[in-house]
Amino acid sequence: MPEITYALLKPIIVKEEPGEHNMIQPSGMRRISFFGLLLLALAGCASAQLTTPEAHRAADIWQASCSFCHGIDGKPPAEWAEKGMRKFGTFGMKVGFFFGGDKMRAGIAKTIAEGKGTEMRPFKEHLTKQEIEALVRHIENL
Repeated sequence: MPEITYALLKPIIVKEEPGEHNMIQPSGMRRISFFGLLLLALAGCASAQLTTPEAHRAADIWQASCSFCHGIDGKPPAEWAEKGMRKFGTFGMKVGFFFGGDKMRAGIAKTIAEGKGTEMRPFKEHLTKQEIEALVRHIENL
């Protein structure tokens, strides 16, 4: 049985016992980086599909009310990007959701509800709390 050494934010080293053969590296050691495991986890999140009525409703709201400024795929058109419009669906956003999930979700929900600056109007009069939460989950899955 291989011996596994764990270290926070360091590579996980799998050592083979004598007599075992490793076809990957002749040295008998394989490295699995924490970063690689994180990428696999994030890739699993990206493959989420619309399966609930709330997810379908959020996609419809995004298409009708958000995509003009933020783009269908979360990347704003050039004229909005030049004004500093945030990109969704980036690696940085995915890492932000992964490590600061609830705080990040709450911040985005607040921005949707209350608006931001003069460019983004508030939606709290037009969307229910559940619709805003579903929209945040939609943004997370872009």
